[in-house]
Amino acid sequence: MLTTVASGRTFDFSFCFGMYGLSGQGFWTPQDFALNGETLYVVNRGAEDLGQRITICTLDHEYVGQFGGPGSGDGQFVWPRSIALDRTGNIYVSDDYLNRISVFDKDGQFLSKWGSPGSSDGQVNAPAGLAFDSNDNLLIVDSLNHRIQKFTKEGSSLGSFGRQGAGDGEL
Repeated sequence: MLTTVASGRTFDFSFCFGMYGLSGQGFWTPQDFALNGETLYVVNRGAEDLGQRITICTLDHEYVGQFGGPGSGDGQFVWPRSIALDRTGNIYVSDDYLNRISVFDKDGQFLSKWGSPGSSDGQVNAPAGLAFDSNDNLLIVDSLNHRIQKFTKEGSSLGSFGRQGAGDGEL
């Protein structure tokens, strides 16, 4: 067993989760994950036109399936970045190349997509991190616009905060 000491604490290696793979049970450049009970959804960024998908597995390391794929059509990704689950278990995935959010049900069936590129209110430029607030509204890291935007689950803008810089309230 491998033992590591970090910050004065000792950690014992337990197991390795996943493996490299273009599809199926492996991961390729995993970016983010979301957990729904015992189900784990992993964002795979892959490489150009290969490997972009969401892998579904269990915490017991069992492969369940995958959804999505490379491309710009419904349910496809070019540069998937982040994932979040709403209260009902629907899956939201940001794509920082396509400047959109894709929505899937808990089984990976495509439901909808929304978002438009730009810097105006409600537009995004390389959406990255995702999180739901206590009212089930989606907060998006609008990375190249240097702000956080708040949207309804359907994609209606509810406002934003932040601006470029290194001071208080700046990103």
